[in-house]
Amino acid sequence: MKRIFFVAAMAIFTCNPAKAEWWVGLQTSGQTTPTNAISIYDSEASGNTSPTRTVGGDVSSLRSIADFTRDDQNDQMVVADFRGNQIVRFDLASQGNAAPLLRFTHAGMQQPRRIIAIPGHHEYGILASTTLLYIGMDAVTGAPITRAGNYTQSGLNNPFGLAYMPATDEVAVGDVETVDGSNAGEIRFFARTDDAALATTRRLFGSNTRLGIFVLGLRHDPVQHELIALVRDNPVNGLFPGRIVVFTESDDGNIAPIREIAGDATQLINVSSLGFDAATGDISVGLGSQTVPLAVLIFNRNDQGNAAPRKRLSGPLTGLNLPDAVGAISYVPASNRLYRDGFE
Repeated sequence: MKRIFFVAAMAIFTCNPAKAEWWVGLQTSGQTTPTNAISIYDSEASGNTSPTRTVGGDVSSLRSIADFTRDDQNDQMVVADFRGNQIVRFDLASQGNAAPLLRFTHAGMQQPRRIIAIPGHHEYGILASTTLLYIGMDAVTGAPITRAGNYTQSGLNNPFGLAYMPATDEVAVGDVETVDGSNAGEIRFFARTDDAALATTRRLFGSNTRLGIFVLGLRHDPVQHELIALVRDNPVNGLFPGRIVVFTESDDGNIAPIREIAGDATQLINVSSLGFDAATGDISVGLGSQTVPLAVLIFNRNDQGNAAPRKRLSGPLTGLNLPDAVGAISYVPASNRLYRDGFE
């Protein structure tokens, strides 16, 4: 009877369930700490809408957010802080000048630019300035790096995309290749367990892939078994058109994507970051630079062609107007923010 009463009391207390959210990280080129490094919005937010709360300040230690990955087991957001040279973890309810729950720095990890969670192996994969490395999910400053491979031994040049395929236990890395003096995007695949010398297991490369001049972001869709890539094309009048291309997770070689979102209606100009949530099917794209207003665009998973975004978050009230790029986007389902009774 006590258990039944307790659950009933909790049901009354939580009659207004938590809402889903978008977390947006701001990447700056300066050396100073942003006042609000992370802005958090209701998932239904659109247009010139203020964030519901922000996370940032000297105690938070955040300087320039390059990527997020969610830790759904512990209801935390894990942040790759590019200029802070650190990985930090925050509770999903954090706000204001909040201290991180855990903080990891290491001399062998400089300028982390992408991070992925690999919960099945209890580790994070991190794309840093010169290495693809792995650390334990509970690693704190002083803990060793589990594995690391150097770019110079792998054929990578300037990678910025990172995704994990559980079915093959591979990581996909978005990169750029120079061919006859021109840049061309590529995606290289590596075994997750590789150490030191990274050996390419397969490669998406060539004109049919539509990978533009640079692969800026990668996300894996575990439901549809697809790989989503955000790419840039050659500049037009000083602006870089972008596109979203989608492959099956097993594709290899000079193969055409199964879907593509591109064209004037997409508003994909000077794209800077990619997010995806498998539960909702939302593809989110951050954009902006000194010449393009910062914004977050939301597309549906199955959009293709010259499709307009379903939503656009932009304007002075959003707070997305001071740094020079949207560095990271992550969707947080409402279920990750509900109170628990502790009896699971």
